[in-house]
Amino acid sequence: WHPPPVSEMGGIFGRKRKRKEEKAQISDKDKAILDLKRQKIKMKNYKKGIDATLERQVQMAKQLIKAKKKKKALLVLKKKKYLEILIERTEKALINVEKLVDSIEYASMQKQIFDAMKAGNECLSELNREVSLEEVEKLMDETEEAIAYQEQVSDALADSLTTD
Repeated sequence: WHPPPVSEMGGIFGRKRKRKEEKAQISDKDKAILDLKRQKIKMKNYKKGIDATLERQVQMAKQLIKAKKKKKALLVLKKKKYLEILIERTEKALINVEKLVDSIEYASMQKQIFDAMKAGNECLSELNREVSLEEVEKLMDETEEAIAYQEQVSDALADSLTTD
């Protein structure tokens, strides 16, 4: 006798996992937002690295000035200026990425609102098709007649009681 393979037994803990079926469907919008958010993280890390380098450049320039190495200090300060420009560009790019993510999310919300309104409109149209205006007018006429008849009956009963 040979025990069945683990795959036939349902896994180690007695239940099979259907990884391919369990994976949620990721839309193109979700992928785009995820990619933009990943890029945002990379840009923030890049900026942190530039900030650290910038701080080292400032310290180096101070040391060179103390050591009376003015030309080298000027070169370091030029690099510092270049790094500041990189930081500014990175910050602008980060703002653009954040705006794009916000725009995508807002457009997605607008699409959901549109879809909900469209479904609501279709439902209302279907309900309106089920009840025609002619049927409503006929019902209102019949209701008026029934009320008028009831009033006649009430009047007749009231008159017969008061004459006795």
